[in-house]
Amino acid sequence: MIKQRNSSYSRIVTTGLIIVLLVLAACSDETNTVIPTNHPPVTPLSLIFSTPSQTGQMKSINAMAFSPDGKLVASAGGDYAIRFWDTSSDKEIMTLKGHTDSITNLAFSPDGKFLASGSKDGTVRVWSVTTGQQVTSLALGNKYYLISALAFSPDGKTLAVLGNNEQPDFYTLWSVGDWKQLASFAVGSTGYAGSIAFDAENGAMAVGVTQEEETAISFFNLLNGQKLTSLAIGIRVYPLTSGYFPLVFSPTGKIIAAVDSDKKNNIVLWNRTDGKKLATIQVQAEEVANLAFSFDSQMLAFGTATGEVKIWSLNTQKELFSFRTLSRHTSLAFSPNGKQLVSGDEQGTIKFWSLENGKELKTIQGNRQAINAVAFNPDSTDFASGNDEGVIKIFAAPSGKELITIKAFSGACKALAFSPDGKTLASGGKENSIKFWSVENGKSTGELKVNTKTIESLQYSSDGNYLASIGKNDYSASLQMWEVKTGKLLKEVEGTNDREVVAAAFNPDNTQLAYLANSPYDALAGLWFWTVGRSEEETRVDGAEAHLTAFSFSADGKLLVSAFDTYWGLNPQWQRGFEILSVVGQKRISRIETFNRRLSWLVFSPDTQTIYSAGEDRIIRGWDVQSGKELFSTTSEQTYGLQATVLSKNGKYIASGQLDGSVKLWERT
Repeated sequence: MIKQRNSSYSRIVTTGLIIVLLVLAACSDETNTVIPTNHPPVTPLSLIFSTPSQTGQMKSINAMAFSPDGKLVASAGGDYAIRFWDTSSDKEIMTLKGHTDSITNLAFSPDGKFLASGSKDGTVRVWSVTTGQQVTSLALGNKYYLISALAFSPDGKTLAVLGNNEQPDFYTLWSVGDWKQLASFAVGSTGYAGSIAFDAENGAMAVGVTQEEETAISFFNLLNGQKLTSLAIGIRVYPLTSGYFPLVFSPTGKIIAAVDSDKKNNIVLWNRTDGKKLATIQVQAEEVANLAFSFDSQMLAFGTATGEVKIWSLNTQKELFSFRTLSRHTSLAFSPNGKQLVSGDEQGTIKFWSLENGKELKTIQGNRQAINAVAFNPDSTDFASGNDEGVIKIFAAPSGKELITIKAFSGACKALAFSPDGKTLASGGKENSIKFWSVENGKSTGELKVNTKTIESLQYSSDGNYLASIGKNDYSASLQMWEVKTGKLLKEVEGTNDREVVAAAFNPDNTQLAYLANSPYDALAGLWFWTVGRSEEETRVDGAEAHLTAFSFSADGKLLVSAFDTYWGLNPQWQRGFEILSVVGQKRISRIETFNRRLSWLVFSPDTQTIYSAGEDRIIRGWDVQSGKELFSTTSEQTYGLQATVLSKNGKYIASGQLDGSVKLWERT
């Protein structure tokens, strides 16, 4: 092993390895291997059992809409799914999946038969409200990077889509039913186009466009796309980070409301016909987060960054009601009858409010208590899960019977590890501590105080003498190694703005602790080894990629597999996959590059014949070590929202924790 390596030299070596994809093995029993790519899975993993998922949405709700009859509310956001809620029973009656990024827009057709959805994945999809099936995905091409607005025409015959692009922004019109494109027009050469409305009386469509200095409302002929008139409103309005554009038209089309980007607590109202300013609402808050008109255009609702919602009368220009919750509201929608307001927040919580007395009517708890950590005991008979509310559960495998429930933390439980004798479960979370629990009865057996806000990872040495933890503060992640018996801190690799520790593991004989560090500086990034019990400087594995995300040793300690996530080259692009290295001699044996998403979990099977992987694509895969062929996998639908994954010691089972709060147990057939 070596202490440092020259940055330019490493780039030359890495470039050559990418082209060749092959290096001679260091040990005589290892063979040269070229790993082919893009093999389809041969067999699926079998799902043995799954605990029930939790109702609601874990991530931010970015868009909501009432059906025209008021019987349904659709919600969507950061978990890529659309949910239909029965307003009379509060039950989730349908979940629609298909988008691959956050959903920012929803719109029901006037007859209530269709729901259109726009996403940061650049697509617009249309769904049947009756069956939940996707009717079509509009062929927008590759010119959109954000769908900023959707609107059906009042007669229900046309769907308008406003898409942001590098230059310029476009709107397209589609005929409802056969979903053929009627027209596509550029809004302007510069600026942001963020809001649309139909002008049924004049056969026109209005589009809000912010140029460099101010925002203008432009009117376009629906037949030929020609600009008819333009109305300057005198302020700048830019899209928020969620994709929401804080400029809205009233349903009657006579009033425009916008949030001033320079004064984010000012809402300005204009008469759409003559451009005269009607009022300025100065909100006593740091920032206005969103706007919504009632169906009769008599009320305006707006949410603030601090979790407050206010209802404003447009007739009296006075505040009618004010609601406050703990989380920032990200979406607001009025019921068609004007009697209720529904709000969604960053935590996925949905609340209904009365517009007759200002009281909260009901709450749909959207926090899905995501499973952040899973761990098997050494004999593979039990496994544990830890969720977002700090609850740990221990289950029997393979029956799935719940054995023990522990309320471990007031905040999220982020890490779990069984001791090698199977008697103790170590846990980490958001309480500046590592807590230990008896597996027999669930009672506390000890606690270690740490100097990081959260513990993200835990691993015992195979002899049980040491425990490695990775902890995070606001802008860094550091590594600590503890002596279990005394609780003494033996080793620490401090995280800084220039260096973040992302993974750690003991080698099988416990003589070395390896860790991954990511850094903009080549000399600090990569895979490092520290000899247990020695204080000299760590040594770095030569030949490994500089930016790594996960790794593990083979059972005999001779091989190491690491996941890389690199963005560079003559024509910069993401290079993602994993590589196998010989620990003795530090030679790369093979490299596979097949992923468009980064990997977060990577392990060898006990017999070192298979590599298991999982990551941002939410699929668990198995790979043959010798040929590189993909042997088996789950599907993205089965592992939707995959948060944590672990392989049992006997290699028979895989446990996964899901974003929806469920725990799943898989078996290779």
